[in-house]
Amino acid sequence: MKISQKNKNALSNPWMIGWLLLVTIVLSINSYMIITSATTGPGLVFDDYYQRGVDYEKKALKLLDDKKQLQWEILLDSTDIKVNEPTTLNILAKDNNGNLIKGLTGILQVYRPSDKNKDQIIQLKENKDGTYYADYTLGLKGKWRLLVSLKQADKLQTIEKKIFVR
Repeated sequence: MKISQKNKNALSNPWMIGWLLLVTIVLSINSYMIITSATTGPGLVFDDYYQRGVDYEKKALKLLDDKKQLQWEILLDSTDIKVNEPTTLNILAKDNNGNLIKGLTGILQVYRPSDKNKDQIIQLKENKDGTYYADYTLGLKGKWRLLVSLKQADKLQTIEKKIFVR
């Protein structure tokens, strides 16, 4: 069997061999991508992502209105974060005069955009001087997000911080 363009046998024609090779490569890459997407996590942090998307505009407008009314300045102070080591996030909430705000309630949501099984929700604790803190430990290296929500009566203010765990 001689490989030549003049050969009438399709499997001996170099153009046919090239096209079959190209189709095989494309199908192999597609198979790999399908298997990878089926076996890895979806990257969704919340189970109710659809409903959150529907409610996003209402919530965003309310948060903007609350932020405008409250005029708080929220500062997050965290140390260098390492895997499996306890860490404290310190939070300062100041009013528009620069005074610390006491008596707030709040939570810290720690979430990893790629793995919702590692997410944590931690209740904030208040120090006597009006500062707040949350103790937490992260078990994986990589990018994380901290979302602090502080509430006074029915007013809510949130702040987000992206961190990298070493």
